[in-house]
Amino acid sequence: MLLIDKKEKKGNDHTWCSWVNGSHRYDNIAKKNWHTLNVFSNSGEKKVLDKNNYWYRMIASDDFYNYVNGNIAASQNITFKREAFVSMEESDGHVSVTTEGATYTARHVFKSIVDIEIPKEDCLYVDQHFKGWFIETEADAFDDDECHMMDFRVEQHGEVRFMYVLPTSKRKALVELAIFSNEILTQSAYDAVINKYVSEHLKLSNYKIIETEFGIIPMTTHDFAQYDTDKVTMIGTMAGAVKASTGYAFMRIQAHLDAVMQCIVNGENPRKAQAVFKKKYKLYDATMLDVLLNQKQSGADFFYQLFVDNKSDAVFRFLDEDTSLLEDIKLMNTVDKWVFGKSFLRQVLK
Repeated sequence: MLLIDKKEKKGNDHTWCSWVNGSHRYDNIAKKNWHTLNVFSNSGEKKVLDKNNYWYRMIASDDFYNYVNGNIAASQNITFKREAFVSMEESDGHVSVTTEGATYTARHVFKSIVDIEIPKEDCLYVDQHFKGWFIETEADAFDDDECHMMDFRVEQHGEVRFMYVLPTSKRKALVELAIFSNEILTQSAYDAVINKYVSEHLKLSNYKIIETEFGIIPMTTHDFAQYDTDKVTMIGTMAGAVKASTGYAFMRIQAHLDAVMQCIVNGENPRKAQAVFKKKYKLYDATMLDVLLNQKQSGADFFYQLFVDNKSDAVFRFLDEDTSLLEDIKLMNTVDKWVFGKSFLRQVLK
């Protein structure tokens, strides 16, 4: 296997969080796990999620990069070329990949580079953009046995905005702002919201910012499966692994890659792995995006009510796309049926 990337990933530039049930890949490098999860409404009501089978897990990118790069270096079957991708061309029997340094040929290529312009006029689309501060206090300030998974106690500005607070010790935590909108803010605007939240809700004034992180994730109904061919399989964001209604991707990428590998073992084309992204959940995601973008339903109210009116196990299974139709119906009975019904029908009739 030839792995091509313009640089070797290192440093703490991303944090990946996900809810997990039981043991999972990369548990050994998790920075922290929390079993007590808090959700706050926009008006300040607090919901402590019922004790369930799920943990919320944080993986820091420096730990992830070190672990994966170590495995790559130890492998006898992987060659890592640090070269920038230029172009790719398919022909009979092989694919040619050209970089700034050379041209390589292979029977099959897996591509993660996002080099397309998503036609936003033909699909539902919203960006999830976020900025986080890693802060450290001089005295104990956090209960590191619990985290704020979704805290909507910030001004919504007609968007979906929430904070999360992930303490890794009694004196260190990631405090991050996430926004669902198509208006990217200035860095100082993100900082102002985080600063106000830390002051008003965490009641902290004496702390220092150790590191920051920033990112933008596309949440869209765009059909990424169309880019797979007999010789080229998309992975990551280009495979549509980012869940359109929440922006979560880490565990979905693992599930898709497991399916890709199973296809290879079975002698099947890896494009069949797209089956892990089930059609009914794509419809649910499209409905949710339509509600947020076109029906002006409060995302803060929706997400908070979803956790208040349902067992958290059921919500996590639903978001993990692992529920029966009966379980789906029970969850849907807890949302605004008129608003969601209209959006659901609009997506069905497209």
